[in-house]
Amino acid sequence: MALSEGSTLLAFFDARRGMDNPSQRALDAAIAAEKLCQKFDAELEIRVGLDSGECLIAGYPMRKRKRDEAALLGPVADLALRLADLNSHYGTRILATGAALETAGERFSRNFIGELVVEATGRKSSLYSAQEKPEGPA
Repeated sequence: MALSEGSTLLAFFDARRGMDNPSQRALDAAIAAEKLCQKFDAELEIRVGLDSGECLIAGYPMRKRKRDEAALLGPVADLALRLADLNSHYGTRILATGAALETAGERFSRNFIGELVVEATGRKSSLYSAQEKPEGPA
């Protein structure tokens, strides 16, 4: 995990290290964090942005801390942070790109929000709100 400015936590799920289905794990983690906040009636509001792709992990040792700090850099990390902020606009908690949801599995429902274009890169992405499908009869 990497800390960003303010009260933002930026987590990355690294497929290169043998993790099965990082997109599904990222959604699982987002939903688990949301449920935890609800369970304890926490005033903490969770807003999650998910994207998928390559980014640069810049690590640097912190001498006064027990573990190293890291930063995620690049368009994928930037878009994920922007999506987290956009949740306030759409009244959602989890926003994800089509790329992030492509391999996430069928346990998640997706509601299409629209298309977005990142001006700096020209990259087009489909935008979805995502949540766990309700349990019920099959």
